[in-house]
Amino acid sequence: MLLTDTTHQIEMVILDSDGKLISNPHQIEMIFYKVDWRWWWDQSEEYLANYNGHSYIQPLKRETITSLSGKAKWNIKIKYPDWGRYLVIAHDLTSGHSTGKII
Repeated sequence: MLLTDTTHQIEMVILDSDGKLISNPHQIEMIFYKVDWRWWWDQSEEYLANYNGHSYIQPLKRETITSLSGKAKWNIKIKYPDWGRYLVIAHDLTSGHSTGKII
């Protein structure tokens, strides 16, 4: 859980296939999304009720950072009252690998 109106630091490591830190710098594209969804019940003549839902992600922040000695840090902040689900994506522009986490 992340508190609103607080700066949070995302920390990551860049590893080789043996799990060792990669010392040369890597360019990492960081993207921070708001994940949202809407749902409702809908009634029509043929059906008593249908469940309808829609989800979407909205990009809030995008930045390219550089790793140093196999480590990188990135700051994010969620302003009140914008609580909810968020998605952080890290895409290593040097190696092409990507990872993400919903928070």
